[in-house]
Amino acid sequence: MVFVWVLIFIRLWPLPKSCSRVGSLEDDLTPATGDNAKIRVIHAAPDAPNVDVLANDTVLQPLENVPYFTASSYLTVPAGSYDLKVNITATPTTVIDLPATALNAGSIYTVIATDVLPAPLTPVPIVD
Repeated sequence: MVFVWVLIFIRLWPLPKSCSRVGSLEDDLTPATGDNAKIRVIHAAPDAPNVDVLANDTVLQPLENVPYFTASSYLTVPAGSYDLKVNITATPTTVIDLPATALNAGSIYTVIATDVLPAPLTPVPIVD
C-alpha cells in the first residue's frame, strides 16, 4: 500500500460526495478494468475559491463546487483524450487548462492543483 501525505491548513466546509479532507490519503492502486482509467483530483491551492472540474466542458461528477483542502476518490472514466479544466465554481473562468490529456486504459492518475492566485494555478499530474 502506498500513502500520499499532503500537509495543508484545515478549513471546515461541507464536502461533495466522493471527496475527503486532505491529510493522509491511501492510494488504491488496483488497475482500472477494461478500457478504463482512474483519476483523482486534489484541491491544494490555499487561496483559490471552490472549483468545478470539467472533462470536455462537462462537470466531471461529483467534482462540482469542490473546496480547498479536499481530495476526490478515484473516479473510473473511459480511457481516451480529454480536455480537462478547473473552473471557478459556476463560472466560465478557467484556472487550470489541460487540453488533449491522454488517460490510458489501466492507468491511475492523481492531479493536484497548487499555487496561489492571481497567477494561474499549477497542475501537478502524477501517474500513480
